[in-house]
Amino acid sequence: MAELLGHAQSDPTLAAMWRERWLQPRRDATAVVLGRGIERGQIRRDVTLGVLMDELYGPLYYRLLARHEPLDDAFARELVANTLRGSDPTSCSKSLIGIESGCSRIKKTACLRRDTPFL
Repeated sequence: MAELLGHAQSDPTLAAMWRERWLQPRRDATAVVLGRGIERGQIRRDVTLGVLMDELYGPLYYRLLARHEPLDDAFARELVANTLRGSDPTSCSKSLIGIESGCSRIKKTACLRRDTPFL
């Protein structure tokens, strides 16, 4: 996969084929799953699905290409947990960038303190 992605950087036809046949079907399937999470109230309604998918997939491809750390089940579980924690409707992570979320004033204040974990 790393070699294929490397070649796709200089071959627009290969890049388009990879996006159409590999990337887009996976993004479409992921959007369905994440959409269910939004419907069930497990993911904030204001989350941009494309960004959330990039947050999930980006680190996978980074490890695949850089090969600096293992790409294993433990990494995948922690990545999903960390990413979805930020999209949790009870999270106040969006208040850190100045976007109002549904969390309480107390929780937002705690999130902004450096010595307090965000979640």
